Amino acid sequence: MRKRILLLALLSALELILSGVGEKVPQAQGFVVSAEQFSAIAQAQLETIHYMAHIFRLKRGAYPKSLAELKESPYYVIDLVNLYTGEPIQQIGFIPEPEDFATDEVLPGGMRIPSLPRAEDAGSDDGPPTDEGAGAPASPPSEDEETPSPLPAPAGGRRIEPTSVPMPTPGNLLYWTEGRSLQLVIFSDSGTWKELWMARPYSYQADLLKTTESVRPQSDFLVAEVAMHLERMLPGMIGRYLFLTSEASQSPRELAEQLPQRFAQYASTLGMVYTNPLKSRPLMPARYYSPGDVAIAPWLPQHPQLLYFLQGYRARSLDELIDADTLRAHARDIARRDHIIKARIARTGD
Repeated sequence: MRKRILLLALLSALELILSGVGEKVPQAQGFVVSAEQFSAIAQAQLETIHYMAHIFRLKRGAYPKSLAELKESPYYVIDLVNLYTGEPIQQIGFIPEPEDFATDEVLPGGMRIPSLPRAEDAGSDDGPPTDEGAGAPASPPSEDEETPSPLPAPAGGRRIEPTSVPMPTPGNLLYWTEGRSLQLVIFSDSGTWKELWMARPYSYQADLLKTTESVRPQSDFLVAEVAMHLERMLPGMIGRYLFLTSEASQSPRELAEQLPQRFAQYASTLGMVYTNPLKSRPLMPARYYSPGDVAIAPWLPQHPQLLYFLQGYRARSLDELIDADTLRAHARDIARRDHIIKARIARTGD
């Protein structure tokens, strides 16, 4: 059922794409994906999976052991599709052997650094290994010579060398977590790949997520998870796509201003579908009270930010959902907004 809903949503979003973002979304079997499209779409999908996996870790204490475990959790609020087939993205079945792990480190930006030798391989206590042989005393630096900074220490978790994966399915995901590390890789159909490697847990946007009210804390959190990605991450992702694939690109601010009308279109371009986490269907702009959806009801007072309908006859912005100071500052407007929703429900039932 979830797969059918996802595919129907993508077909609907495709109709919008043809009028808008720039190029045809690469979601049909056999569609040629350019290197620039692959770079932008794969990067956006990796960042999205990492965002949801990090939230899973915040709530449950560890990263999900697999993509399937993440999908089965309530924190998988953005459906992702294989950019070559349009089918839901799947984890590549690969069980690494000891020789499949990399011997160097990769920073989140992709820069490789050599691993430090293990303590047991470093020779005697007389000094670090030199060209003169292991255990030879190190020459002290002269007064005019600065002591070089040591290389970063290796991460606790091992990292799979992407070239070790035999015949990876293009557009699907290599998912590996060990200790506190997380490795995500999406392969292209030309033998290249995009990789997101986190040696230690970190996700700025996910770390900001919390709820400000106790009315429906669990459901509020899930709506906030969707809203954070939609407002704080999607504009930059689609901006990067346009920058790499078209001559005329828009700034993230301009793209953010168009979110209420075009977020489904932007997301579909990147092989994503936002879900309403309270109704298990695609997220949509709603002119009637619909918990979990974006509120664009003309009968609500105008607000400079996007509003989201919540359980308990409420509508909140992202900042009101996650920032207590904003909630207090907007208390009068919020009370009026909630009163209008309750009065409308009592009068019309919608």
